Amino acid sequence: MKVIIVLAELLYQTSKQLKEHCELLSGEEKQNLYSEVLNKVKNTPRDSREGIDQLKKLSKMAVAIEGTTDSKLLEKFKDDHPLREVSIAYVSGEVTNYLFSLSNSSELYDLKEDREKAIYYAIKSNDRELIKHLLMVLVSGDIETEFFKELEMLLSGAYEKLKVNLSEDMKNYLEKNISLKRFVYGNVDVLTAKPVDVRAMINLFIVQSGENYKIDELLLSKIAESLEEGELRSQINQMIETLKKHERFVELAYKVRRLKSELARGESKYSAEVMKSSIEEQERKMREIGDKSNQVVKEREELLSRLSNSSNRRH
Repeated sequence: MKVIIVLAELLYQTSKQLKEHCELLSGEEKQNLYSEVLNKVKNTPRDSREGIDQLKKLSKMAVAIEGTTDSKLLEKFKDDHPLREVSIAYVSGEVTNYLFSLSNSSELYDLKEDREKAIYYAIKSNDRELIKHLLMVLVSGDIETEFFKELEMLLSGAYEKLKVNLSEDMKNYLEKNISLKRFVYGNVDVLTAKPVDVRAMINLFIVQSGENYKIDELLLSKIAESLEEGELRSQINQMIETLKKHERFVELAYKVRRLKSELARGESKYSAEVMKSSIEEQERKMREIGDKSNQVVKEREELLSRLSNSSNRRH
């Protein structure tokens, strides 16, 4: 009972106090305390506010132990570690929140509580799927346009600090995401106008470089919604469909690269057989879709020409 009582008291201390406490413990005492913390984590429910708060406190305790202990002493806890690669979505008030950890630490990041820190470390991890998921959580539901500016600043700030050590996949993803948010914030009046100003939308599309397909898709969707049924609307919808297929192909190609890299480095928690099977499945899906990059360029040029003529006629 002694360890349990001590642990219960420790959970209410600050990070600094926890570190000071751990520095006074022997290696064996740290191992025992760490074991107790992880067992407590395994038995803590994740479907209640109380459970989430308890997990955060236990995470803080585990981080204090890890920061003051020789990593070799904690090696035996690596398998099935309950505080590594945690992913918990839960409702906080009326909004969905997200709690996660990375593979090399027991620290839990709370997306709503400390957005800047969560985004920074997600980007630093080079896990593109993670940062993509975080952004989906943040922009779900009705959000103020000002929030796009805040997100753009958070992403670009982290990108500038970390870009030297980021993978090309992460760099490309962030650059496109940042440019999309800058575009939305910079053109909010046109994008939110009621009724839709079709000519303004077309002019915005015409001046785009075509490098960010998400911007193209956004503009084309709004233009199509405002047009009556006809050949032009069908052509725009066809272009939107091609863009979506291209995006899906690019996502699958990224997953294949990532899985192959994890397999080669032996970093996955799954067996080589499972990894190879997953790679084959993603490659099969890629073959079904086919590389649409040339088709996107061709359709965009044709549509650009038609919309330019349409815009001139509207003038």
